[in-house]
Amino acid sequence: KSLESVENEKETLQRTVDDLTQTNQDLSLEINETQSTVDEITIEMSETKSTVDELIQINETLELELDESRTIMTHESQSWEKEKNKLIKEKQVLIEERTKLKKHLRESEKTLVMVANHKT
Repeated sequence: KSLESVENEKETLQRTVDDLTQTNQDLSLEINETQSTVDEITIEMSETKSTVDELIQINETLELELDESRTIMTHESQSWEKEKNKLIKEKQVLIEERTKLKKHLRESEKTLVMVANHKT
């Protein structure tokens, strides 16, 4: 080969090395940017997981409170139902007593009228 040919080949190889070096630098930059994005996403995912964990804990607490409220409500409802039934029975007794008293009053009025008529 001639010296000129070797020089041309050397220049071509040098351009190739320069191009590859530039490509390597570009790719390194891109890799660094991508890694930075991955790191940011990882942080955001961790924060999101923490938020989800907190929400799960809040939900569990609320479920417990709801269960307690349901239990209390059921107990109170049963108590109210018993009290209602008791009051209904008391009302029936009072109605019966009122009916008896009205009947007794009518009989007393008749007796008074009969006594008054008998005296005259």
